[in-house]
Amino acid sequence: MQKFRVYILLLLSSICFKGTACGFYLEGEEVRYCFMNPQYFGFSSFSEFHYSSLAFAPAQESLFKEGEQMPNELLWMKYCDGKVPYDAVYVAVNELPLQQVSEKSDNAMIRYLYGVNDLEAISYLKFAKSCEDMNALYDDPWERNDYTAIPIRTKKIVEALQRLKAAKAKEIKSRYAFLAIRLRYYNRDMEGVKSLYQAYFASEKNKTILNYWSMYFRTIVEKDSAFANFLAAQVFANAVDKRFMIQQQFNRTVPLDETLKYAQTNQQKANVYLLAAALKTDRALEHIKKVHQLDPGSNGLSFLLLREVNKIEDWICTPYYTLYLPAVNNIDYSEQQDLTVKIVWDGVVRDRAYAKELLKFVDLMDPRHTDNPILWKVCKAHLLFMTRDFEKSLSEIKKIEQGLKKTDSVYVQLEKIKALDLTSNQNQGNAVVLPEVQRILMANQNDLKFVFAVGRELEYLGNTTDAALLYSKVGAENSGYAVYWKSRSNVKGVYDYGYSDYFEYVDINYNVKQTQALIDYTRQHHSSTDPFIKWKLSRAKGDVSLLYDALGTKYIREDKLSKALESFSRIPEDYWKNYFPGQRNYPSSTEYFDNNPFTVLKYTPQFMPQDFKFRLTKKNVTQKLIYCLNRARNPKEKNKDYYYFLAGNCYYNMTVSGNCWMMRRFGYSTVSLNEYQYDEQEFRNGNLAHRYYFMAYQNAKTPKFKALCLRLSKRFDLLKKQYPDDFKQLTDNCDAFSDYFKSRI
Repeated sequence: MQKFRVYILLLLSSICFKGTACGFYLEGEEVRYCFMNPQYFGFSSFSEFHYSSLAFAPAQESLFKEGEQMPNELLWMKYCDGKVPYDAVYVAVNELPLQQVSEKSDNAMIRYLYGVNDLEAISYLKFAKSCEDMNALYDDPWERNDYTAIPIRTKKIVEALQRLKAAKAKEIKSRYAFLAIRLRYYNRDMEGVKSLYQAYFASEKNKTILNYWSMYFRTIVEKDSAFANFLAAQVFANAVDKRFMIQQQFNRTVPLDETLKYAQTNQQKANVYLLAAALKTDRALEHIKKVHQLDPGSNGLSFLLLREVNKIEDWICTPYYTLYLPAVNNIDYSEQQDLTVKIVWDGVVRDRAYAKELLKFVDLMDPRHTDNPILWKVCKAHLLFMTRDFEKSLSEIKKIEQGLKKTDSVYVQLEKIKALDLTSNQNQGNAVVLPEVQRILMANQNDLKFVFAVGRELEYLGNTTDAALLYSKVGAENSGYAVYWKSRSNVKGVYDYGYSDYFEYVDINYNVKQTQALIDYTRQHHSSTDPFIKWKLSRAKGDVSLLYDALGTKYIREDKLSKALESFSRIPEDYWKNYFPGQRNYPSSTEYFDNNPFTVLKYTPQFMPQDFKFRLTKKNVTQKLIYCLNRARNPKEKNKDYYYFLAGNCYYNMTVSGNCWMMRRFGYSTVSLNEYQYDEQEFRNGNLAHRYYFMAYQNAKTPKFKALCLRLSKRFDLLKKQYPDDFKQLTDNCDAFSDYFKSRI
């Protein structure tokens, strides 16, 4: 993969990415951190409202747990005096075709109803199934059949109302009333929906699912936003299968006080707070407290707690580990580009304070008196971690684990929090990957964000070696997808979005000492049989030559040529022959740079003789540059100007405009140049090149060569003053360079 890095970057620089005309940025679930997976805590009925950067969407799977019995079917079971099994009821109501509702049916519910001669219920089932095709606002997407559909539906409504009046059983009456309400809604008879609901359901004290299904349509046709909000909240709390659709009827701009005035019981008030909290993307603790105060047994209270913890994870963990904004935010992309690390971290500090407020609320609760005790315990442990009380968090985890099996999904979640606690609870400068953390990492190595989070904690505590090795496990090369992060020093990656590969991060952000430590550790443990060490070194041990390349390149950036040569010399020759990360040509090419950096200037006609040729590698170029400078600095050297000039050429070619920029970079984008810590200005401006061209000028013997040196050192003021006759010729174009260079002797 590395050998194509530059080619890929140059290709990507011409492609339009998400967000801007020629840019790429990350957002949402790509960066969000979540260590409390809602799926593991049994909230299937609220699954459409789990915290996410994605908009709410209808559930793709059942809202009911496996084996859980649904309210309408339970109502039918009660109607059948409990003498029909649930599965038979489900099939009869939901799957049995109209034609098979007969005395010959094998279905236990149908047989029971015929057996007790309940022809009223049988007749209802047949009628309900005959109406199933009419439950749509438009029968045809182009509305071409409305003139036929509406009369047919109208006929069914008339029949439903007649059956409603004739029915004797109260539940059958309610079912006909619901069918009539639904048919009237799809027939666009909104006033008819209101009147039927008012007549048959509004005054019911013991509401069944039929009431809440009817209330769903009653909500949609209500024009008073505050009252519609009240109705929507009651449907949301009591009709699981209507939650997604009914939440769209809740107008969040209406003050809650206006909605609450319609509530007659504490439970109804709690339902209003429940729906309002479920839709909030900002802090909802006060709403949660209200739900608990008004209806302590609410089946939505635990869900709201989990959702709030998931929010806090996003607000704290996402920016803390990645330095991106939380996945859910209201800041425009253009504004995000100007955010500093300090601004992002200030948000983390504020949200840790809020996490402490939620923790106080959780502390007041006895988990045994909740509908999900394990959730409340785990949330407490996690909030303690996020508020950086690691000792207490570990103590809570120890107590929780005693009641869990290691195969439990919740146990896996808890283990990750424990690993982060143990790693974070170490002293600056002395952090290591503890044995217990090693075990947890190995068990969860496919959770790349978790692996990265442990690495980030280590990096923040000064252990950059283990951090880099863990980062090497989360790149796209290892997994098919990548973790993304930014630099704490705010140094950008190849693109503004930051990093997704450990080598690029090490290249841009690690100093020579940190890089050397990474190399030393990798070499020392190259043959280790320890499972954890083998795992974390699986990529890096194959990158030793590449890391030496990075080390030498860092020394080049610091202009420590001898140190750079020493690093490049540690690399086997096969590396230079067969593989070069900065290669811009086709993979089969044996030429690593565009041209000889000492005698050829990019975009300039050839003006120097090719007096010497050598294999163009970083090692050889560095060696040749040292040779030129040593010759130029030798007091006895007669051709100082020549060797300083060669050095100037080489330094110029190591800039973004040169033909051996690979000496300083492993890749760059024409869209956004990197911001390296040591040599960014040099890479952009070529100050060293100007310096050595000027030194060539100071040692030059002929006026024309002096003029050329001034031109290349960009001393245009001095050039114009001392050589006015040459100024125009040298600055208008570079065709004259050859004649000026030949005049050196």
